[in-house]
Amino acid sequence: MAEFQKETLGSPLDGSPPTSVMQPFIEIDGVSKRFHLSRSDYVDALVDISFEIYRNEFVALVGPSGCGKSTLLRMIAGLDEPSDGVIKVGDDHPRELIAKQRVGMAMQEHGLMPWLDAVGNVSLPFRLAGLPIDPERVEELLELVKLSKFSNARPSQLSGGMKQRLSIARALVLQPDLLILDEPFGALDAVTRRMMNQELQRIWSRKPTTTVLVTHSLEEAVFLSDRILMMSPNPGTVISEYPVPLPRPRTLETSREKDFLSLVESVTARLDEICATELLS
Repeated sequence: MAEFQKETLGSPLDGSPPTSVMQPFIEIDGVSKRFHLSRSDYVDALVDISFEIYRNEFVALVGPSGCGKSTLLRMIAGLDEPSDGVIKVGDDHPRELIAKQRVGMAMQEHGLMPWLDAVGNVSLPFRLAGLPIDPERVEELLELVKLSKFSNARPSQLSGGMKQRLSIARALVLQPDLLILDEPFGALDAVTRRMMNQELQRIWSRKPTTTVLVTHSLEEAVFLSDRILMMSPNPGTVISEYPVPLPRPRTLETSREKDFLSLVESVTARLDEICATELLS
């Protein structure tokens, strides 16, 4: 298994057990991804990536553009296959989780159906899975994301932040074992994004789910995650790991605390180093 640099910032403050005594839920072992451009030409997007994610852990993937974060995320979600190596989710291939409707996804584009109201959009995974709709579950999720009063509203009648909350509710409605988040707030303005980070943290703390987030915002990664994995490009690989020992629940005040700012500074310095090296290469 490939080794990478591990950074620390004190010890966990929330009393949770160290991951070393837990069983991994996602195992990524020696994963590489090669894209063939022609019969004789190819690009190695990812090379020899190995790490583990534990059940109900929130992990963020960060790194410069083009380092393969979303490619790796798609393979974890079962939407693409590695060229080499193995990915297991709960002892199964990721595709098995998708077949069992055990993966929830929320992307930068909310993907809501414009002709459906909020109830219809959150209910959609039941229909796609051929399952009877559970009205109580749908109502519970709308309440959780604070959209109960907008249950009859269509996406065109909702703000950007409300659409993303609705997308997250839809991703959680079938109680997935794995939640995939690919820049879910990337299209929002800075103020709304901060508020949505707090909302997602609140929702996740109420119903913890194994979550993998791709983001370009280091503040977002620190605020939301239990652990940050830093990737470098050409070819993409994981080079550093940052545990986030900040207690939950986290609030906007957390983002002004010394430990938060110190960790953001440390991760930012590492990213700057990677980007500077890339520019000089």
